[in-house]
Amino acid sequence: MNRYIKAVSSRELNQDEILKKAFQLYHINLVYCEALYPSLHTLEIALRNSIDSSIVKKYHEKYWFIPNENSLINSNKTLEIKNKTINENTKITKIILPKNNQYLLMGLEEDQGIKAIQKLIKEFDDKNKNNNIPDKLILKEHREKILAELNFGFWTSLLIHRYQGKSYTKRDHPYFNKIFCPCIKDIFAYAKSSDRNHAPVSRKLKDIKDLRNRVFHYEPIWQDDNLKQKYDNIHQFLHWINPHTSHWLLSSNSIDRFSTVYEQYKEEMIRLTQRRNVKYSNQPINKG
Repeated sequence: MNRYIKAVSSRELNQDEILKKAFQLYHINLVYCEALYPSLHTLEIALRNSIDSSIVKKYHEKYWFIPNENSLINSNKTLEIKNKTINENTKITKIILPKNNQYLLMGLEEDQGIKAIQKLIKEFDDKNKNNNIPDKLILKEHREKILAELNFGFWTSLLIHRYQGKSYTKRDHPYFNKIFCPCIKDIFAYAKSSDRNHAPVSRKLKDIKDLRNRVFHYEPIWQDDNLKQKYDNIHQFLHWINPHTSHWLLSSNSIDRFSTVYEQYKEEMIRLTQRRNVKYSNQPINKG
């Protein structure tokens, strides 16, 4: 609460009044976070599905995110396969990797992909721990489950202009030539060509990713001067992927309430914090 107390503190207020205002500000932040959940969650699913389908369409490879034996050897990565002793016999789960021709992941993204597979292996082992018959886990049969374990940060990292904490020029970006250039038109099928430029797409997606991380952990977002603009950008991406998705969210205030609660609380937030420099976006969302 210290950040909220500091934000509302004033010489004219006693301790009880400061604490009351701090809880009011905390409540506003909580409402903002809650109201952003539907649009952020919908974008995460929509972006994942669009990137995946675009890569599959480009490379004709459904298992581009699942390592094959050669890629594991070349990257010096391994899949952990646990041995279990049952009735003095060693039980081994055999992992069957797909024979994919295009494996596109590297670095942190490869680590995330392997981590998702490790989780699947553990669940598989736990489910069959009382079965004495040697188990065989065919990864290609669990494609959608592995895919669902890859989070928003994973998907944005395939497009944004940063990699493992380093900035790159476009031509040096690890995924720029393999994913962004050949797939971006299909990923954002309803965007104008001018809206698909790498720099603005990267910047906006990174802002949304950072906002998503703060929202999902109920970190303070009330002080973000561009909060409404970032929300508008979420819907811009949704529209670029599929206009019907964005329209569905915006047409139902019971699902996506952010615009309503933002207008409802913005003046109270300014009054509580005595802020006068908040940038409000009253412009209609640029659908591209």
